[in-house]
Amino acid sequence: MAETHSDEDFSTFLDRSFAVDGAMSSPQNEHYCGAHRRLLSNTSTILSGSTDVDQSQATDEVSAKVELLSPSLGRMSPRKNIYTWVWDEWLFEILACTLSLLALVAIVITLAVHDGRPLPEWPFNISVNALVSVFGVILKTSMMLPVSESISQLKWTWFQKPHPLGHFTDFDSASRGPWGCLKVLRRCHVRHLTSVGAAITILALASDPFIQQMIKFKPVTFMLTTDDAHAFIPCTNNYTLHGEHTGAGLESLDLTTQAAIYKGVYNSYSPVDATCSSGNCTFGHYRTLGMCSRCEVVSSNSSNINKTCPASYLCTFTLKDGPSMILPAPTVLNMSTVVSDGETNNASPNISVLSSTRLLGRTDETMELDSMVAFECTLYPCIRTYTASVVQGSMSEVLLSTSPVPLFNVEHNLGFAGFSGTPMPCLINGTYFHATDFTTPSTTNVIPTLGLLPDNQTAYLPLSCAFNYPDPIGMAEYLATFLSGSVTMYGISTPDWLGQLVTSNTSAAASPRFDLIDTAWNALAESLTVHMRQNGDPFNSPPAIGAVYQTETRIQVQWPWLAYPASLLLLALAFMVATIYNSALHTRDRVWKGSPLPLMLHGVDDEIRSVQQHKTELKEMEIMAKQLRVQIQEKDDGWRLVAT
Repeated sequence: MAETHSDEDFSTFLDRSFAVDGAMSSPQNEHYCGAHRRLLSNTSTILSGSTDVDQSQATDEVSAKVELLSPSLGRMSPRKNIYTWVWDEWLFEILACTLSLLALVAIVITLAVHDGRPLPEWPFNISVNALVSVFGVILKTSMMLPVSESISQLKWTWFQKPHPLGHFTDFDSASRGPWGCLKVLRRCHVRHLTSVGAAITILALASDPFIQQMIKFKPVTFMLTTDDAHAFIPCTNNYTLHGEHTGAGLESLDLTTQAAIYKGVYNSYSPVDATCSSGNCTFGHYRTLGMCSRCEVVSSNSSNINKTCPASYLCTFTLKDGPSMILPAPTVLNMSTVVSDGETNNASPNISVLSSTRLLGRTDETMELDSMVAFECTLYPCIRTYTASVVQGSMSEVLLSTSPVPLFNVEHNLGFAGFSGTPMPCLINGTYFHATDFTTPSTTNVIPTLGLLPDNQTAYLPLSCAFNYPDPIGMAEYLATFLSGSVTMYGISTPDWLGQLVTSNTSAAASPRFDLIDTAWNALAESLTVHMRQNGDPFNSPPAIGAVYQTETRIQVQWPWLAYPASLLLLALAFMVATIYNSALHTRDRVWKGSPLPLMLHGVDDEIRSVQQHKTELKEMEIMAKQLRVQIQEKDDGWRLVAT
């Protein structure tokens, strides 16, 4: 026969089963005790009026439920101290903040190490920008985790007071991104803590550009002093040209020099090129032996042109010490050159010349003296002072000054002198020295020179102060032949390069022009200078030495841009600390953050559910949520969102 229990016995059984330690008086214990009391009440109702068998089955079911609830009661303990509570509830957020701080420190260290230094050569072409970007992503991502969770936690604090149910969605959206944060800023007062988190989320959008803006690339030029750094330009102090002896006082000219003359008159020569190992070099002042030219109009003096007319229809015009022209005739320009004895002339006063050329031309077909023009052009050795630079492999050489080289004594009574000069101040490796700096002989000061010091003292000059062109006879003789000829109005030029000296050589309007003549002689002098610099005597042709510079891209850190992400991180840390403090005061036992479980286990109370449960469309729910004001409250059956 089944065992039966009276109502009094069963009540005693339940009271004994749900006895709880008096020290366990937390809200959770009260919640579970309330559940026990409800279970006791429901069970007593069931037992009243039941058979013995039914009472036995009910007793077994209640015992099973007691076993489920008892472990929960057994785990309830007194409230944790604040440090343990923070560590248990906010561990991941604290770790995320720590990671963001480490990322900020990594950015600072990376930039400090490479500030002012060239771009590093890392494997896989990884750049400093890429590394800083990675740290920036870590900084931003780890910083936003505690911000997002803090906004979610503040949601539960927000509903401690009555608010529209729709704010639940706004808080959840704010924890996910900037758009939701904008909506929350509209809902919450600016002084509410949630608005700080929303502002951080929105401001974090600009953190990446600020981090990238910290790195600036700046080209820096510095001088190289390594053994492989070379910078020099060909120069010469001595140029000796020995052609083939063709007779008494006669020499031929070698083919390379002839080629230089042709390149000059056709203006097809190439300037001197510098050797610069880095492509960026600078040169101070330097000197070289070369050739100079000078042209002058001499027809302004009527005494220079003589006119004779043996017949009324025929006149002869003769340039003093130069060519003649018979008119009428198709000739528009005649030119002749003499082998100079090195002495000065009208076109180049106080200059010892190598070649003197006179040109006679006409401007129209009349036979008047006024229609005739005459020019004189000279070539003479000179000392040329330059400065130069090479930028990205392109050389720029600037002529600063020229000075003629004077004659020295005539040798062997050949009627032609060589050229030699010691210009003062002397220029050595970019530095100027005066004769008073060379009063005593030494291993480098080996040239005794008179006339530079007072009282006829002897100065002892280094080789770099002396310039010599000792044997110019071959070039002078060649130029005397080469720089002679004529141009006609029919386009016939002998030699053919002379046609470029007249405005038009195919009509009666053809006439010589001074600027064309001056340009041609200047180009000839430049071409010969290039040739002399590149073919100077080996024993005294030191090149001009320059400084080698290298331009490299270096990293320049703009530290003020770091203030934005650093301030944002500090603000995020302060926001998380404030949220933790707020939770400790108001929702210490409900640190639910963004978890969906509290809503699933608690949710709205039965009254709201019974009225609104028929709504299935999202728009209907949203309209209802805007109108329904709720507040989170603790009920007998747990925490519920209760309509207010």
